[in-house]
Amino acid sequence: MPMYAHYDREVDIAWFLFEQVAPGALVSEEQEWGLRDFDRASGKLVGLEFWRASEQLPKELLDVLPAPQGALGSKLAKSQPAA
Repeated sequence: MPMYAHYDREVDIAWFLFEQVAPGALVSEEQEWGLRDFDRASGKLVGLEFWRASEQLPKELLDVLPAPQGALGSKLAKSQPAA
């Protein structure tokens, strides 16, 4: 199973997707640190989104993550809580 990960430096959000799931099949659960994404049908954890990633994750990890491309970048920017 391939894992996808991105870090958007502009909004300081890191996103990890463990399994491909159709967008409408996700249920997100807000946490203090970001979001946990679950497959609606199975209840399985399929992704994590870390807000203020630079405060929570090692710099070495963030340095190797690529920037998001296309629609993913827009999704991340919209999901960031207001400061």
